[in-house]
Amino acid sequence: FIKYSFVGGEKEGIKVCIGYDLEGNEVILNILDGHILIGGMTGAGKSNLLNVIITNIMLTYTENEVFMLGCDYTESDIYYFRRYKHFKRMATNKEGFLDIVRILEDKMKERAEIFDKTNCRNAINYNKKHDKKMSYIVVIVDELVQLATDSICKSELHRIMGKCRKYGIYFILGGQDATKETIGKCKMNCPQVIGLKTFDETDSNTLMGKNQNLQDIKIDGRCK
Repeated sequence: FIKYSFVGGEKEGIKVCIGYDLEGNEVILNILDGHILIGGMTGAGKSNLLNVIITNIMLTYTENEVFMLGCDYTESDIYYFRRYKHFKRMATNKEGFLDIVRILEDKMKERAEIFDKTNCRNAINYNKKHDKKMSYIVVIVDELVQLATDSICKSELHRIMGKCRKYGIYFILGGQDATKETIGKCKMNCPQVIGLKTFDETDSNTLMGKNQNLQDIKIDGRCK
């Protein structure tokens, strides 16, 4: 795991194309802009969007530039990426997720010492100043509600999300449950929210705020 700490190259950001707007322009998502929450009802296209993001990262960046950790309790979608070299861990239960948290804690401690020695504020700042780049880490959680039902895992998720961006660690959360109980504090830590079709207006308002009307989306895969 440690050998993936530094890389060469000068790519900026972690940018992926997730589709096109109504004018036909590419919509580019930069993961370094902050944690991402993707929500929508069953069949709305959440898993497909996660697949697009993962595949784009793997095709654009080496596993030394960006590597991923996954959490998929249902072993249904991102679980099938576990054999690809970009994925270093895939959690399918509570113990596996808490193991990922421990890995991230160790990585943050290691990088904190590096930042102190090099007088850098964060991973982005470090990579701008040094030829050898610090790897970015993307943690992808599918079916967030499965993880959030366990109070310990939910608490650890909120805690780690609140401090890991500085160290080049970013979360992408996907889920069908848009209730406050599931996404409440997660949403507070996610400056980027992608909303697909929701079951009703209440879910739409919880996910993206009022007047987004995600429940009125007519075509699966469309999002705001």
